[in-house]
Amino acid sequence: MEGANEAARQATNAILKVSGSKSEPCEVRWLTEPAEPIRLLDKELWQRKESFEDTYADIPVRLALAPTGA
Repeated sequence: MEGANEAARQATNAILKVSGSKSEPCEVRWLTEPAEPIRLLDKELWQRKESFEDTYADIPVRLALAPTGA
């Protein structure tokens, strides 16, 4: 729903602009992807040819103990 809200704010601002309205534009907050840390973690595990296990608890340990690509 947040994405729809922000899209509506941007559309409203565009309408205000083209109509020449003197009204104050809506505040637009650029959304961040809440799953981005998980996506980055998944990418790192994929590059190491690993995958998520049944529990996420061991992932930080596996990443910390795994050899680096450097």
